[in-house]
Amino acid sequence: MLSLFLFSFGLATPRAMAQSWPPLQGAVADGTGKLDAAQVNKAADALRAQNVKPLAIFVQSSTGYADIDSFARAAAAQYGLGSSGVLDPNLLAVVVVLSSKQSSILYGDALKPIMEQPHGKFPAANDLRTRLLNPGLASGNYTKGFADVLNGAATEINNYRNPAPTATPQPAVVNQVDTSGIGNALLIGLGVLVLLGLIAVLGPLLYRRYRRQQEAAARTQALRDQFAQARNVTADMITNLDFPADPREQIQYRFLALALAQERPQQLAQVTSQYNATYNRLSDALTRYNSLNQINAGNDEQLTAGIAQYQSVQADVRSADAFLKQLEALSKQVESQTAAAPGEADAAKKSIAAATSKLARLAAAAPDLYSPQPDKVTGPAQVHAAAASAALANTPPHPLKAYDEALAARSLADSTLGYVRALARAHDTLIQARANLQKARSAGYKLAQVEPSFAAAGEALSSAAHALEAGNADKATAALLQAQKATEAAGAAVSNELSTQAENEKNLVVLHAQGEKAKERIQEGARVFDQVDEYAESAWEDIKGNGTEAQRSADEAFRLWQEASALNSPTSEKQDFGAAQVLIAQAMQQLGNVDTLIQAIVDRLKNLQESQRTAQAEIDAADKAISGGRQFIARFDPDITPAPDKQLASAAELLRKAKEEVARPKPDWIQVARLARQANDNADAALADARSQEEAMQARRRRVETASQQATASLSRAQNFASVHKSDIAPDVTRTLAGAETQLKQAQTSATRAKAAGIEDVALAKALDDAAAAYTAAQQAADAAYNTAAQQFAAMENLRRQTYEGLQRADSTIRDVAAYVQQNRGAITQGSVTALQSAIDAMPTWRDNADPAALRQYTAAAQEAEQQAQQAYTLAQQDVANYNRQVRSQQTGDIAQAVLMAGALAALSGGGRRRRSGWGGSWGGPMIGGGGIFGGGGG
Repeated sequence: MLSLFLFSFGLATPRAMAQSWPPLQGAVADGTGKLDAAQVNKAADALRAQNVKPLAIFVQSSTGYADIDSFARAAAAQYGLGSSGVLDPNLLAVVVVLSSKQSSILYGDALKPIMEQPHGKFPAANDLRTRLLNPGLASGNYTKGFADVLNGAATEINNYRNPAPTATPQPAVVNQVDTSGIGNALLIGLGVLVLLGLIAVLGPLLYRRYRRQQEAAARTQALRDQFAQARNVTADMITNLDFPADPREQIQYRFLALALAQERPQQLAQVTSQYNATYNRLSDALTRYNSLNQINAGNDEQLTAGIAQYQSVQADVRSADAFLKQLEALSKQVESQTAAAPGEADAAKKSIAAATSKLARLAAAAPDLYSPQPDKVTGPAQVHAAAASAALANTPPHPLKAYDEALAARSLADSTLGYVRALARAHDTLIQARANLQKARSAGYKLAQVEPSFAAAGEALSSAAHALEAGNADKATAALLQAQKATEAAGAAVSNELSTQAENEKNLVVLHAQGEKAKERIQEGARVFDQVDEYAESAWEDIKGNGTEAQRSADEAFRLWQEASALNSPTSEKQDFGAAQVLIAQAMQQLGNVDTLIQAIVDRLKNLQESQRTAQAEIDAADKAISGGRQFIARFDPDITPAPDKQLASAAELLRKAKEEVARPKPDWIQVARLARQANDNADAALADARSQEEAMQARRRRVETASQQATASLSRAQNFASVHKSDIAPDVTRTLAGAETQLKQAQTSATRAKAAGIEDVALAKALDDAAAAYTAAQQAADAAYNTAAQQFAAMENLRRQTYEGLQRADSTIRDVAAYVQQNRGAITQGSVTALQSAIDAMPTWRDNADPAALRQYTAAAQEAEQQAQQAYTLAQQDVANYNRQVRSQQTGDIAQAVLMAGALAALSGGGRRRRSGWGGSWGGPMIGGGGIFGGGGG
């Protein structure tokens, strides 16, 4: 929630420029350099201590925002305290714009009750702004203004959240002291207090009303001054404006009409239309101005509306004045063009001559291209140039028409000249490419592949020349671009061919060196294969023939090298650099095959040697693993299934095959190592499975033991609780406990069966799982019974507590009433005593082990007794009040008798003369009756 207050009548003007946001220093964003950020942040600390997020923003201007409210919200979003129009609930921002003298106190929803609580006529936020912020801003001490308002806001929030404690009212003390003697004094004092209260309340109200009237009068006077100023400024603007209804009476328009009427009638018509529209708007503004002058604005609303209307009239007058300045600028432009017309005509002729000359030079330099006819190419420009000359030669001359025609002729000629120059540059590029081609052929290169590129370039240049002659600008531009690309492609074709030949030469050298290495690799492969042949053929039959294949690939690579060398030679008749490049790549691939085939032979020898070295170690490890697995299974046979033993048998079979292979004359050591390794892995897996099964069985036994202990403990706890609180527990709990006990016995039977001999592996696991599940079910049933019993007992305890508290309250009330009756027994009637006795009789008698129905009856009876006691107390209070009224009446009678007695004594002491009393009556005769001044009794 936000509250917006302005400390002046100025309004921010929206601008098109973007707002510049100053950097944030703590809680301060100062774009003016006029704030002491340290002091303002120190003041903001008190707000932070109360979980408020302070923000102090001081900028020179709010560019691009229509009002301070929009700017303040944008600032909150800029510094991360607002998003999509929603403010941070704990935000408290003080925003000041120096140029427009606007300020805003922005706050979130959490601070709304505090900032909008009334302080006099206005909310607290407005009071903080006018009382603390504005004085500092007005005096130029901006730091003090920000610090004061932040400190004031912290105090306001603290007082709201932590109000000062109020004194607890003390109960009145009732006594039997007679106060009738000071009654009149109290009444007089009360009257004085009422009068002082009226003065205290009405005084500030009247003073504030006086201040509001003074402020309203000052505000109205300021508006009157602004109204008068607006009227005077508008009058001055209208007086200084020369804008007749008939445009022919306006001097700038008359000049334009004379200059444009014959040569540019359309432009003159547009100017005339604009003149008339501007005059109509101005005429309407003058009508509004005359109406405003007749208005006698009295109140603030009328004055404000009048000022706005005068400003609207001023805007229309300024628009008319701007149009006159536009006419003046147009007049100067026309005058300048009139003077420049002859020069523009000469410049157009020169441009046409330059284009014609450039065409002739292009035709001479490029006889192989189509030569466009100069008259057709420059024809449109010559037509405009002739029209310009005719306009100047006319009587009277038409300089503006000549200027326009010359400008058009010059534009066409310059465009043609630029096109011809671009065409010439493209032809020069083609000539240079042909020169490079000729130079390469002189060195022996054939380069027949580039001829199509040169032919295409020549055709593209001729097409561009035809398009120029046809006069179609779009087609000519497209043709010229195509010609430029074709000539560049022809030049690039020669360079690419030469680059490819040079690259091929380098690769042929590399290919020859790789071929020599391939020979060495084939020889090495032959030597290694002789060693491989010493092993079983099954170990190397897949690489048999690798040497032959390697030699075949080497021969093919040599053939490709020879053919590529011939194609890449500058003196060869079959010269084809691109084909040579392909053959070189194929030869490289063949040499790669040679290396792959020979490396397979070398790797196989290494594998055989390594397998022979590790085979015996693998056999020994497998023997050991199989033996260990069988020993473990034999030790824990009842807990382990047949699966691990079968796996060990498979491992033993693999090991047997490995040993048979070793016994052969040429063992396949790779096969031996593989079989021994597989046997070893199978034995390890069997042992791991056996150990896992044994550990799982032990875990089952522990689970059964733990479940047995927990079930027994839960059942014992539930049975003990049910026996102690049997009277508070329903029969269904006992039935649940009986079921839990039955489940426990079933679990014990399953556990006993699991320990019996003859049960192994799967059956044993199932028996143990069944026992654990039965124990768990028994525990859950016992826990459920205990929870139900505990809930029922707690409910009865709560009902007993409520009943006991009700009895205590009723008993306490009866005792208090009895004490009151006893204290005032002299004033109590029999009706009150009877009512009290009824309450006592209604109190129930407590009995232990009562059921819920009896307890609820006790509670109802106690409530009834308490209500009757309250009624007895009410009757007793009435008795005491009646008694006190009787006593006061008796005392008043005694005082009256004393006054009469005093009057009689005064009459007797006056010697028989009659005297008037102070109240206008006459007193005579003796006082008859007994008793003293205060009566005969009472108290």
